[in-house]
Formats: sequence, C-alpha cells, structure tokens
Amino acid sequence: MLAIHILEKSPWFVSGLRRAFPESSRQILYRDNAQDFVELMNRSPDALAIVDLDSLADEGIAVISSLMDSTRNNQIILLVNRTQKTIIWEVMQAGCLCYLEKPVSIRILSELCLRIYDRTTLDQPPCIE
Repeated sequence: MLAIHILEKSPWFVSGLRRAFPESSRQILYRDNAQDFVELMNRSPDALAIVDLDSLADEGIAVISSLMDSTRNNQIILLVNRTQKTIIWEVMQAGCLCYLEKPVSIRILSELCLRIYDRTTLDQPPCIE
C-alpha cells in the first residue's frame, strides 16, 4: 500500500483509513498545517495526498499551490463542502486527481485510495474514470 498523507483539522479521516488499511497504518499520517504537510510530502514524494479544504481551506490552498509548483508526481484528492464548488475547477486544473464532497464515508474514501494505488502499481495513469 502506498503512503497516504492527510491535511485535516483533526485526525478523523486518518483514523478511519488506518482501520481500513491496518497493514499500512504507519504510512497513513496527518498534519493540521500547510508547512508541516508540505515537509511530510517532501519526505515521501510518491505519497497520496488527501487535502480537506472544508476544515482547513486556507491551509489546503497553500498546500495545493506548493505541491503543484514541485516537479514530483502529485496525486491529490480534495475533500470539499458544497459552498467550495467555485474553486474546484481551478484546483482540478492545477493537477488534482479528483474531489469528494463532504460528508464522505471512510468506505468510499478508502475504496478510492485503493483504486488509485492499484492503477499506479499497474503503471497506469492514476486517473479517476
């Protein structure tokens, strides 16, 4: 399983994903600010990033800007609320894989992570159909 790094206000999603992927629980990490999150991603450039724009909007935008400016393969899933739909187009154009509108279940999020992981291990583009 690839590493999953989550930017969120509290470790709700990270706890759920650790339960969903117990064999990879040490590779599923969370941060609650942009600077620490970008440092974490720099240490694991192939990690899947989950950015909760709902709970940390300003921090999330800073992270996306920073990650998109780098040359590494960025795999970013956005978690948004309904009122944020106006910015989704912009961040998706910047290179994010997809977004999920909150509330989102851990089951759906974990299935999406697994689907992305399966595509990347098969040397296929990590796109969401």
